[in-house]
Amino acid sequence: MRISILFLMLLSLIIPPVAGLAPQITVSFEVLDVPALPGENIHVNVTVFNNENVKYRGWSSTLFTPWSNKYGYWEVEFLGVEGIANPSMVAVEFENPPSQVIKGYRGIAVMLESPPDFAENNPIPPGSLVKIMFRIAVPIDTPEGIYTLYAYHIAYTNTYFTISQVEVKVSAGQPPETSPPTTTPLPTTPPPTTPSPPTHPISILDIRDFLELADDAFLDMPCKADASSYAELKDIVLGSEYSEYIVTLGGPIVNNMSRLLDDMMGIEFKIEDDGGSLCVGGSMFSISWEEFGTHDYSVICVGELNDRAYLSCQGITRYGTWAASCYLRSLLSSSSTDFLEGVKIVVLEWIDMNGDMRVDREEVFALTVIYV
Repeated sequence: MRISILFLMLLSLIIPPVAGLAPQITVSFEVLDVPALPGENIHVNVTVFNNENVKYRGWSSTLFTPWSNKYGYWEVEFLGVEGIANPSMVAVEFENPPSQVIKGYRGIAVMLESPPDFAENNPIPPGSLVKIMFRIAVPIDTPEGIYTLYAYHIAYTNTYFTISQVEVKVSAGQPPETSPPTTTPLPTTPPPTTPSPPTHPISILDIRDFLELADDAFLDMPCKADASSYAELKDIVLGSEYSEYIVTLGGPIVNNMSRLLDDMMGIEFKIEDDGGSLCVGGSMFSISWEEFGTHDYSVICVGELNDRAYLSCQGITRYGTWAASCYLRSLLSSSSTDFLEGVKIVVLEWIDMNGDMRVDREEVFALTVIYV
């Protein structure tokens, strides 16, 4: 079952929705029983309404809850589904790349039908509404604060993919009598004084070290386009939802967090039979596959998403991502944070001038800066 879910998620990330057929699907994500107390249960409902004239096959909704020593292990129980009768639907732990992007979370995926054959034969019909219900146990040692829950929603046959989130307030108070908790006790530090999760600063030095390690990884990759080398770039992220900065490497095909940022900032990458292209700011930058390893375009994005600063290095191919990473590291050569101010896109070009199929800083040129 985990293999089927992985196949479904990868396909949804690679194949975009058909142009001109914007899905008329409404997904609501609500939490009941809040504010919550440590040691109590809350209930979460995911409601899906299909307002199209086609049925949605292979629907999956995955609920992500905090899962770490610091914020506790929020156990999830799948309660059932209203709107369709399917005794063979399953709820399994989701261990694919998206759970690695959301650091410190665990996902529970509810599959209404299992791809690729959909033997259960329970799609979401036109005009129908389906409610997926969960119960979450808030750990007894959870600090007071506001925590974010996430949900990934996928329809296999319609290549539909979206992410929703909701905040849960946990109040201070005496929890009810329970059996001894099985989670690892938190350090004896005072709870946050603000209603949001604490911020873990990431220094400029941290970012430089991260990019230097990335450069080493690029150097170790074979100088050819094959699936095994691209797999090493899957969902490379520095930081978490509680970090001051989040840094991503790789474009939307290999990094789902980059995809969210691209949608917000109007960046589009296209991969076609004869080559790839980058569309940004009304301009298109293209390469042919004959130029692989010798020429590429890329972007460095500086933006905000969910009240956190994001840095993203993305190329048409991995060489463009490598070039953006190399260029960004040179910009952060001092402790200055000037480059991180404002929302901007830096468009770069890389040309392999010495013919060694490696990226050197002097081969990377800034073409333009777009302020968003």
